[in-house]
Amino acid sequence: MIMFHEEAYYTLHASLPTLAPPFAEERPPISRIALERKLAMLSREDAEQLKRIESVMFFDRLSWELTDEAVVTKAEEVLASIRDNALRDVAQWRLSVRTAVAAVRRRSAGFAAPDRKQRWGVGPWTDVLRKNWAREDFGLNAVLPWIGELRRMLDGGRADAVERFLLLRVWEYISRVAFHHRFSFAAVALYVLRWDLVQRASRQSSEQARHRFRELLDSSLSGLELAS
Repeated sequence: MIMFHEEAYYTLHASLPTLAPPFAEERPPISRIALERKLAMLSREDAEQLKRIESVMFFDRLSWELTDEAVVTKAEEVLASIRDNALRDVAQWRLSVRTAVAAVRRRSAGFAAPDRKQRWGVGPWTDVLRKNWAREDFGLNAVLPWIGELRRMLDGGRADAVERFLLLRVWEYISRVAFHHRFSFAAVALYVLRWDLVQRASRQSSEQARHRFRELLDSSLSGLELAS
């Protein structure tokens, strides 16, 4: 069975068209429908795991009625269920970045730091963000050297620039990880995550970005629909 999966995933990964970075082309080289047909080659267990990963990586798939605590709980449950170390690390980083971006947005909107007992974010940076709420870089310059630039764009109301900036930073990170994985479930899952970034870039427009920016300023982590 393992050998079957290895051969099937080799065939699956090899059949996926190369993805250009976000904004480089008008649309992804493969539609979601065609991609789903190919993903039918995944084992039931891996297909379910991919859905769980996507559910926390793509926050627009979560109900806007969920509280911050419910989102954090769901994210932590999914992280604990991911068997592959590389995918778990990517999901952890992605959720940590979402938490950092949520902090930048909340502070830019005039909100105070979350209470120490409040469950508002995911990942190892949550306490660092809260304790360094007044600092320009939130104490994260060593791991997110671009956080100051993001804050300046937010403060300037540059919604379209913020969305583009985040898409590209996430693409760069996932692409670096994907470079070391070939013909495996991890490789396929990382492809799907990068495909989503390209798809989001293809449908982005200045007006949509401005509208989402206004919504996101009024939302908490549970409402964030970042492309990150």
